[in-house]
Amino acid sequence: MGVLHDYFRAPDAATAIRAMDVLGGPLAPDGNGRPGFDGVGTKGIDPDVVLGELVALIRDVPWTTDVIGDELVWPSPDEVPRNAEEARALPPDAPWATGPWLFELDEPARDTLAELDDDRHSEIAVAWGQTGELADFGPVDPEYLVGLVTELTGLARRARDNGERLYCWTCL
Repeated sequence: MGVLHDYFRAPDAATAIRAMDVLGGPLAPDGNGRPGFDGVGTKGIDPDVVLGELVALIRDVPWTTDVIGDELVWPSPDEVPRNAEEARALPPDAPWATGPWLFELDEPARDTLAELDDDRHSEIAVAWGQTGELADFGPVDPEYLVGLVTELTGLARRARDNGERLYCWTCL
């Protein structure tokens, strides 16, 4: 089983939370066959580590867990189990136990992605494929990574240009 991470743009958290009501998440097609949100679907590209490694490469800084600031917006951060006992007492279908989860990424991460020059996509993608988590998966097709970098930077540009935020919908 893999972890899915769909990145999408929305004007605010309240709008992004609507994705939590859509079976299949924010990129699932609506009745007309179009996704509910403009986004990029990924598998295994979590915001803190793998996407954080990409952002660190673009910024030319060492990766740390706080390269990308993100904030949980669903389930409600006010309902976080305070300890292991509360976590064990959750019903089996509680969102904290099963997901999906929704995170809002910080504007500096969005802007870093948006500002990556198109002529650097290949260089950055190759370097990204050699970083920790991606390298652990084994050889990753460089063309796939170039396409993913291109999609993510395009999404970030559209979000920035429209005054929107980036969100990550995560599902087991």
